[in-house]
Amino acid sequence: MKRHTEFLSWDDELLIRDNPTVNEGIRNYGDALTDQSLDLWHPFTIWSHQLDVSLFGMNPDLHHLSAIFYHLLAGLALFFCLKQMRIGKKVKSLPSIAVFITVSLFLFHPMHVESWAWLSERKDTLSAIFGFLSLGYWLKYVNHRQSSSYYLALGFLALGLMSKPILVVWPAILFISSWLNSSRKESVFKLGLKLAPFFALAVATTFITMAIQQADGANKLGVIQTRSLIECIYVGTNNLGLYLYKLVFPYNLSYNYVPLKTIPWRGFYTSLAVFGLAGMICCKYRRKVPILSWGLCSYLILLAPVCGFIMSGESNAPDRYSYLAYLGPFVVIAMVYHFISKRWNNLTRNTLAVLLFCLLPGWFSIQRALDWRTMETLTAATLEHSPDHPYALMHLASYKHRKGEIEKAISLYEHSLRELPNNRYNWATLGLLYQQTQQEAKAEAAYLKQLEYRPANSTAFLALAQGSLNRQDVPSAIDYLKRALKFFPHDKEAKRVLEKLTGE
Repeated sequence: MKRHTEFLSWDDELLIRDNPTVNEGIRNYGDALTDQSLDLWHPFTIWSHQLDVSLFGMNPDLHHLSAIFYHLLAGLALFFCLKQMRIGKKVKSLPSIAVFITVSLFLFHPMHVESWAWLSERKDTLSAIFGFLSLGYWLKYVNHRQSSSYYLALGFLALGLMSKPILVVWPAILFISSWLNSSRKESVFKLGLKLAPFFALAVATTFITMAIQQADGANKLGVIQTRSLIECIYVGTNNLGLYLYKLVFPYNLSYNYVPLKTIPWRGFYTSLAVFGLAGMICCKYRRKVPILSWGLCSYLILLAPVCGFIMSGESNAPDRYSYLAYLGPFVVIAMVYHFISKRWNNLTRNTLAVLLFCLLPGWFSIQRALDWRTMETLTAATLEHSPDHPYALMHLASYKHRKGEIEKAISLYEHSLRELPNNRYNWATLGLLYQQTQQEAKAEAAYLKQLEYRPANSTAFLALAQGSLNRQDVPSAIDYLKRALKFFPHDKEAKRVLEKLTGE
C-alpha cells in the first residue's frame, strides 16, 4: 500500500516512531507520566500518540488523519467557548455570524496548518481543546455561578497543561475574560482568590518544564538565549507586529524561521505604532465595546512569552504560536464583520462570510498542508522562496544522508552551517560524514565545533577520544572520555574505554 505521508525526521520520528514509550501503544500508558521526549512533560500528548499507535500501528497517513480529527475537536471546543461569552451591561451573547467566522478562521487559517499537519505538534491541538473548554466552563461559572463549571474549568486546564506548558498563561486569559460581562464584575481580590488554584497549576508546570530543560546539564534554556534584554524587547515587539501581518498576508510560510541577525528597526517602530494606536482605541471604547480590549489583551498575553521577549526556541516567530494567540484577533474580525454587514440581506451576508472566512483561507490551507507530507516536500517548499535557509538545508541534508547520497549530504550540511554556524545539532553529524569519506582533519574540526555550541554530545567526545588514540595521544583521549562522563555518567562505551586506558 502506497503511503502519501511520512513521520518527519524533524521530531516525528523521535517522538513517535523511535520513542519506546509511544511505539508500544496505549498499553504503555504508565510510562507517559515520566516521559520527557522533546524536553517536555506532556503525558496527555503522549497518551494520544499511544492511542494512535494502538489503533493504526505505524501508518503515518492514519496518524495524520487523527491529527485532523483533533484539530476539528479544537474547533468544536472553541464553538462551545464562544457560546458562553456574554458581553457588556446588556449581557449579549456573541452573534451567530461572529461565532461562525471565528471558528472558521481558527480551522482554516494557513498559519494554523503547522499545528495539526506536523504530528509532533499534537500538543498544540490538545492544549487548544482543553484550553477552550476551560475558558468556556469558566465563563459559564462567571455567568451562572455553578460550582460544577468552576471545577470543570480547573480540571480542563490541568489536562491542557499536561498537553503543552504553553497554557501557563491561560489563568490570565480567564482573568481578563471575567470582565467581558460588566454586570458580573467582582473585585480583583475576590477574582484572584478564585483563580489562585489555576495560577498554582501554571506555576507548578513552569517549574517542572524548567527542571526538565536543565536536566542533562546541556543548559537548553541558556543555549537559545543569545540576545541581550534590550534586543529581546526589539525582537519581541517586531514579532508581535509580524504575527499580525501574517494574520492578513500568510504567504511564504516556512516550517522554521531563522533567528534575526540584526535588530529589526523598521518592524519595531511599525509594530510599536500599530499597537500604540490599537491601545488608544481599546481604551477609548473599553466600556462600549469591551471585546476590543479583550481581543488585544488576549493576543498580547498569549504571544508575549513566546514571540521573542523571553526565550522562545531557535525559530523566530514560528507559525504554531499563532494557534491560540489568534483567538482574540479572530473574534475582533468577526465582530467587525457583524457590525459592517448588519443591514445586508442574509443571503449576501452569509455567502460573503463563507467565501472570505471559510473557502478562501481553506484553499490556501490545503496548499500549505500538502507541503507537510514528507520532509522532502517540506524543505522544498521552504527552499523555493528561501534558497539559503539553514534549517531546510540541514533537513534536506539528513534526507539525502538516509538515501545514501553522502557527498550531496556533506555539501548541504556545509551550506547550512555556513549560514548558521552556531547550529547546535549537526556539527557532530557532519564530522561522522567527514570520517566516512576519510577527511579526518575536517572531522576533528567539526567535532570541536559541536562541543563549542553544545557540549553535551557523546558522539563528539567519543570520536575525539578515538582520534586522539589513533595519534597515540592517550592523555587527550582520557580527558575527552572524562568530560563525556560528566554529561553522560552512564555511558557504557565511554566507561569501558576509560577503564581500559587508566586500568581502574
